[in-house]
Amino acid sequence: MGKAAHESGESCLFYVGVTRARDHLILSYSERYGKQKAKRSLYLDALEAGLPEDRIARLRWEQAPREETPLDDAPSIVPSSQPSEAFIQAMKPASLSVNAIEAYQRCPRQYAYSAIYHFSNEEDTYQLFWQATQKTVEILRKQLQESNGAHVVPTQQEIQELYTQHWQELGGHTAPFAALYEEHGHEVVEAVRRKLLVQEDVEWDTRPSLQVEVAGKPVRVTVDRIEMSTSSQPIEPVRYVRTRFGRSRSKPSAEIRELLYTLAYRQQHPGQSVELHSHNLSTGEVVPIKMTARKEQSLYDEVEKSIIGLEKNDYPPRPDAFRCPTCPFFFICPA
Repeated sequence: MGKAAHESGESCLFYVGVTRARDHLILSYSERYGKQKAKRSLYLDALEAGLPEDRIARLRWEQAPREETPLDDAPSIVPSSQPSEAFIQAMKPASLSVNAIEAYQRCPRQYAYSAIYHFSNEEDTYQLFWQATQKTVEILRKQLQESNGAHVVPTQQEIQELYTQHWQELGGHTAPFAALYEEHGHEVVEAVRRKLLVQEDVEWDTRPSLQVEVAGKPVRVTVDRIEMSTSSQPIEPVRYVRTRFGRSRSKPSAEIRELLYTLAYRQQHPGQSVELHSHNLSTGEVVPIKMTARKEQSLYDEVEKSIIGLEKNDYPPRPDAFRCPTCPFFFICPA
């Protein structure tokens, strides 16, 4: 109760913070806050008492004396969080991609940290799951192509063993919730295997890289899957398919990536009606995606605006109460 409860909570918080350190632990305190003197936490004394001196490095920051100049009344200059133009030109990607545009639209500052500063965070379990799935499906596709029309498909056990091999090579078996992700990976690749068994007259091209022009700029887009009929008289037109994972209550809608799929489709298959589909690999659901003229123009305007911002090297933070705490650069962002 009272003070004891506060001290107990503070000690728990201190313990959690200290034990999260991996390589270095940096603790700081101030002797003064404005005009008010301050005492450092008693837990710092307890920590120092339990550590040998050779494991502690002490630093002290002293405020430099302020020089009186004729410009003393001038407004102070606030250091900018914008990287210099020379640094940007040396570090920015050589080409523009749909991934860059999507990242910039989520938050320009987050884009700068990853694409300009090249800060990176550890791959999470979902990314490893995604990579293992893509590798397995690609090998499955190649095996079908190399069978010269015999449509030889690996067995369920073979395809699941192949997934496990990729999963372990990527280190997924050591990641959090590894067993759950691996089990779902087995379900996904088996569902894809069964789908290919019944699509004898359809050939898949997985993750081809295409280039489209938006606002006078070339943009690279990778299509998750292109389905083409191998029949001498194809009944169905070519399909551009975007793959997804997980369950969602809402139906997939046209977004930035679907816009670029649409532009690439018209470029590769002029005169044909654009066929866009979404394939949820977790549920097996395949649904068409409708792109109205109004929606296409709205998305095009958004992409054009993002490209202008990227060309100007403009990376303002975009604070969001939901997204920001999940950002890997949350603690260094000026927002």
